[in-house]
Amino acid sequence: MMKKHLKFLLAVLLLAVAPAGFCLEFLYMTDLHFYQDKVPEAGFRKLAARILGIGAGDFLITGGDYDNFPEAEAAVSRYLLEPLARQGRTYAWYVVVGNHEPEGNANEKQRNCDGSGRNIRRIIARNSAVPGIVNRGPQSRSGLAEYQPDRAGCTTFSFDYEQCHFIILDLYSAQAPEQSWQGQVDQALLEWVREDLRRTGQKYIFVFAHEPLKQFDGIKRWQEGARSCGEINCAAGESNALWECLKADDRVVAYVCGHTHSFGVLPAGRLYQLGIGEALIEHEMFVKFIIEGDDITARIYRTEDAGEVITDCKLR
Repeated sequence: MMKKHLKFLLAVLLLAVAPAGFCLEFLYMTDLHFYQDKVPEAGFRKLAARILGIGAGDFLITGGDYDNFPEAEAAVSRYLLEPLARQGRTYAWYVVVGNHEPEGNANEKQRNCDGSGRNIRRIIARNSAVPGIVNRGPQSRSGLAEYQPDRAGCTTFSFDYEQCHFIILDLYSAQAPEQSWQGQVDQALLEWVREDLRRTGQKYIFVFAHEPLKQFDGIKRWQEGARSCGEINCAAGESNALWECLKADDRVVAYVCGHTHSFGVLPAGRLYQLGIGEALIEHEMFVKFIIEGDDITARIYRTEDAGEVITDCKLR
């Protein structure tokens, strides 16, 4: 009888110390293109109100192409970060660099191509203060003046949250000024990713960069047919090697990108490339990643003329 009681108590104790499943939600949006003649502040205000209505999750990642990053930063702060702060929420925002951020590449040229490199410098300032960073990118990589003194470690980095590992890649900091609009996976970036994957012991990994690594069939709007969306602009880089590197690690759930202004999902074994359409301009789109233990879903919210369309993409 005593043995039965001991076995029962042991089972209870084991259940008490067993690791509980975790729940994590985070948001992703990209290609905000926040320049004066195209995107009024009211557009993001509406998008932020929708996000606050469904729940903002634990943090936000934006995938590049702000054009006028100081204006985008002000709007995100005013309509998303500050309302969450008033609720007592500490909410982090991680920023990916797009091809419109380097000096000379912004559509809003009058204010953003003045020689100050204000887009990159403000992104560096914001990312230098975000929580949870475990690994900074290759420090000797940047070739553009706005990264100097060399701060590419604030635009390529990785961070941990719960049992997940997140990798943020800057595809533009290695380029000379005349090529700064071209995405590039160079050898230094590839080796950094390989080492970062080796170092992390996290259960699931997500990778974010502005341009696709692989061509995919995407849709501009839900009612339109598929169209071909090209892979990373700079074919001379190591983009295929990076793709194979990510595929080889079963913990990598998704490579998430924007740039093409189209939505598309490309599966490759256990790895998914998610091409996400623009958040603003013609329509509104964002993604909430929902991780509940071993179940991972990308829930895509997209506004069309007929109203909101919500699509779940099961990743694990």
